Amino acid sequence: MKRFHRDWRMRFDQARRIMEEEKRPLLFQLATFALDGHPATRTVVFRGFHGETEQLLFATDMRSAKVEEINAHGWGEACWYAAESGEQFRIAGNIRIIDHTTDDPALGADRRAIWDSLSDDVRKQFHWPPPGRDRDEKEEMPTKHKIELADPPDNFGLLLLIPIRIDYVDLRTRPHRRILSRPSPAGDWFERDVNP
Repeated sequence: MKRFHRDWRMRFDQARRIMEEEKRPLLFQLATFALDGHPATRTVVFRGFHGETEQLLFATDMRSAKVEEINAHGWGEACWYAAESGEQFRIAGNIRIIDHTTDDPALGADRRAIWDSLSDDVRKQFHWPPPGRDRDEKEEMPTKHKIELADPPDNFGLLLLIPIRIDYVDLRTRPHRRILSRPSPAGDWFERDVNP
């Protein structure tokens, strides 16, 4: 086992730069445990890191099922396949929910900055009826009329994924290279090469 500091993050940032040059969103598959214990997976947009940490940020509707699942289990795994660079990142860890009641100023600033970065079309989605509920044709989806979009509604939240295991695969090499990374209590990352 070798000791490195943030090598997985350097690889991640290199792959991410390619996506940014293409001006495409970085889409992850986020898996959680449903309340019945079965896996639940959905696509989420990566919104950046919390400050100088390796903690990933995603936006969420606080009324969605994944919030209930995370409150019950607190654990998830995000997977990103960077097709342009032929790399896969699986990032597992604890997930913290950030909402309008969070008293951490830095996380509150993250919530505000991410809201401000969203398009009006995406912001309007947080004014739709609760996700997953049976559709009522009489209930209006506010897409055309004017609604207040300057400030985030209470149901706009963030998911903060705090990594405790990174599983990286480089598919460009033959054979493929796979590296497992875990943080130490001191904050360094221990990496080891394993068979792909």
